Amino acid sequence: MLLWELVFEQLPYENMKADEISEYVIGGGRENIKFDFALPEIAEIQKGFENIIKEAWSQDPDTRISISKLLISLDTLAKDSVKPGCSPGFQPQKAAEDTEIPEDKYFDLNSIEIEPIIPIGDGIKAHKDKNYEKAWKCFEEQAENQNSLGKYWKAHYLMEGFFDQKTDKMAALTLFKEAADEGVVDAQYRYACALLDKNLTTKLKTNRKDAIKYIQLAAENGSSSAQFQLGEAYSRGKLGYEQNLEMAKLWYQRAALHNDKHAINGKLRLKELEDD
Repeated sequence: MLLWELVFEQLPYENMKADEISEYVIGGGRENIKFDFALPEIAEIQKGFENIIKEAWSQDPDTRISISKLLISLDTLAKDSVKPGCSPGFQPQKAAEDTEIPEDKYFDLNSIEIEPIIPIGDGIKAHKDKNYEKAWKCFEEQAENQNSLGKYWKAHYLMEGFFDQKTDKMAALTLFKEAADEGVVDAQYRYACALLDKNLTTKLKTNRKDAIKYIQLAAENGSSSAQFQLGEAYSRGKLGYEQNLEMAKLWYQRAALHNDKHAINGKLRLKELEDD
C-alpha cells in the first residue's frame, strides 16, 4: 500500500472510515491501479509497477512477496526500464498524436475454472504428515508462482527425492540460491552446505568463499545449524577462519539459545571449551 501511495501520490481509501477500510481490505478489496495513458516505453514501466504492487498486497499471505523480493523486483524494473541517470518521470517524452485509447476488456469470471494453489502452510503440514504427493504439488506450484518458501521446499524435494519426482540436485541448487537471496534462512544454510558438498562441487565451478558467505548470513539471521557450524569453524580453525576460541564460544552460545539438537551440541561444546 505504501508503494501505491508513492506511485499515485494519494491517500488510500480517502473517502472511507476506519471500520469501513478494515472490512473492505479483509474482504479482498484494494485501491484501483489506473495509470494515465502513456507512450509504450512508459506504459511498460507502469505495468511493472502494477505487477509489483499486486504481488505485495496479495490477499493470500503465502503468495505475498517478501520485502527482499520486492526490492529485487523494483531494482530489476529500474535497470530494465530506466535510462542511466534518469527516473521515469524525467525522461524526455513525445506527445502522443492521433492515438486512440483502447477500451477496457472484460471477461466472465464464472466461465473460468482454475484450481486454487495449495497454501504453503498446508504443503508443509502435508510434508510433516508424510503426504508427499500433496506437499510436492503445493511446493511445485508455489515455486512457479515465485513464492520464496515454495522455492526452498521444491529444492529440498529435488535434493532428497521425497516423492516420485526425479532428484535433480543442480536444479535444487539453483532454487536454494534464489530462496536464500530472497531471505529464506534455511535456504541460506542448505545452499552453503551444498556448495561444500564435494559430490556436487565437482560438477560446478564454485567458490568456497560463497559457502562461507551464506553460512555467515544464515548464522546472523538465526539459523542454529549455521551458528553451531560457525562455532566449530572458529574452534578448530576451519573454513578459512583462524582459530578463535572467544568467537567459537559466542557462536556456541547463540546456538545454545535454540530449543533443538544444535542447542544441546552448543552447550556441550561450550562446556568442553570452558573445562580446557
